[in-house]
Amino acid sequence: MTRILHISDTHATAGSYADFDALRRSVPNLDAAVHTGDVCAAWWEDGIGEWSFANTLFTVGNHDAILKAGNDMSNHDWRIRPTQEQLYNRYFKPWRSNGAVVEENATWWTKDLGGVLLIGIDQTVTGDAVNAEEAWLNGVFEGCLAKGQTCIVCSHINNERAATPISCVWKSSTSDEYYPDRLGDYYLFLTRPFDIAESYRKRGLKLAFWFGGHWHFDALWGQNTFPVVTLNSTKADVYGDLVRDGSPQGRLCANLYDYDERQNTLTVYRMGACNAYDGRMRKMMVVNCSTGSVLTQCMR
Repeated sequence: MTRILHISDTHATAGSYADFDALRRSVPNLDAAVHTGDVCAAWWEDGIGEWSFANTLFTVGNHDAILKAGNDMSNHDWRIRPTQEQLYNRYFKPWRSNGAVVEENATWWTKDLGGVLLIGIDQTVTGDAVNAEEAWLNGVFEGCLAKGQTCIVCSHINNERAATPISCVWKSSTSDEYYPDRLGDYYLFLTRPFDIAESYRKRGLKLAFWFGGHWHFDALWGQNTFPVVTLNSTKADVYGDLVRDGSPQGRLCANLYDYDERQNTLTVYRMGACNAYDGRMRKMMVVNCSTGSVLTQCMR
């Protein structure tokens, strides 16, 4: 069994690191804790505030990789960004002791979880870093394929070519429609990793599931041959309808993933902030990673 705790889109929310770290330390047999981006409130100059990645892996979010100069009153120009070196020095270099394998000035990584390889992708890369990360990702997938090793992938943004989420309890959008924000117009490596992953899956790669954030609502996506889970934001806003009661448990929103390699199933548990109907309730679902279908689900 591989167990991963996931948080995303904290956006400098007060108490988010303390709450998550307490939760991390309370979960038994945890293999990894992951923050899938947007730790900054709005842009690079905001910094990461109270957050620490000493015990948490990280994937870069779009707000973590934009300079204030890239913001205007109507839109963002996501190409106006820090350098690769700046991104590496802030988000990865100080905390390499958390066990991730990351090259100097790279913002992508792997971590061996005892047989299952966890892969962290940076979709915000531009310029030469696009080709460098693509070559690296192909190499990682080739290695997993050759060894028959199962992998799990995480990134900030799920595939923008998605149609609608799978109908299940794992959805808390304020809208029944999916609303892409066209970040692919700026980020050449936004959807490309999904295409690469699909090509390797067809060759026999054991890619169990993919997880991320960005949309600020819960969802399970089925447009890929592997399940893709989106996590609601820690920051409360109009995009997701989770109840936040102000207490440490109520204001925190995290997912706990239990992956059973023998059964090739993923069990997802909601930790912290709850579903849209009652702040005391929790959500759980089991997904067949071979088909992406929901085997069982409940609110309790």
